[in-house]
Amino acid sequence: MNDVSEARPSVRLARLAFRLTRRGAALWGFVFGIVVVSSAQGYRAAYPSVADRQRLVQSLGSNAGLRALFGVPRRLDTVGGFTAWRSLGVLSIAGAVWGLLTATRALRGEEDAGRGELLLAGPVSRSGATAAALAGLAGSVGLLAGLTAGTSPLGGGGISVSSYAFLAVALAATPALFVVVGALAAQLAGTRRQAAMVGGGIFGAWYLLRLVADSGASTGWLRGATPLGWIEELRPMTGSGPARLRRGRLAHP
Repeated sequence: MNDVSEARPSVRLARLAFRLTRRGAALWGFVFGIVVVSSAQGYRAAYPSVADRQRLVQSLGSNAGLRALFGVPRRLDTVGGFTAWRSLGVLSIAGAVWGLLTATRALRGEEDAGRGELLLAGPVSRSGATAAALAGLAGSVGLLAGLTAGTSPLGGGGISVSSYAFLAVALAATPALFVVVGALAAQLAGTRRQAAMVGGGIFGAWYLLRLVADSGASTGWLRGATPLGWIEELRPMTGSGPARLRRGRLAHP
């Protein structure tokens, strides 16, 4: 009977978390897709020839500052390589911030506003409420990923839909990761602001490790010490080693 009694409040909490976050997820899903599309189309327009692309590889591939900030550039002589590098480099930061702030708002923010306590007054435990909220947030992350995957193939460039879909999954991995970080921070901190600060500190540490890892070949091993490095190692559109996840193959432009 207890499981049945907790089902309805948990569903309501999950729906509430989804309603609170779906607009932001939809907006960022379209933004992610637009960045991917503009990167692919802009690359083809700016670097139409093999010679143009080789010059780009020489200029960007040796730039230590860009390498540290945006990740290791791979196969910049292809539409897919440039698109994946630019998209992951820019959107991983935006996705982390969105995921962190969204989770702390849906969990600790609702409690700060007094609405969470009203819901917890019903037949649902605190752990059950957190799990339900995470389920709703997972729905929003899925919405973001779906809209990114649906928009990205407009970039064209001879790249398969499955490759664009895997890029969308890699891009959504960062907000998904920081939704979990935000949820953990919300359990440890007393207010939403404190939770955001805790989560921001974790992001800063992980990003610093990834920045150092990507600054040179000798420090590349540090990518294994940060989840942001794990996401980078998915290498969408640029091939992968046997230990990495399989993905759609890139049709060379």
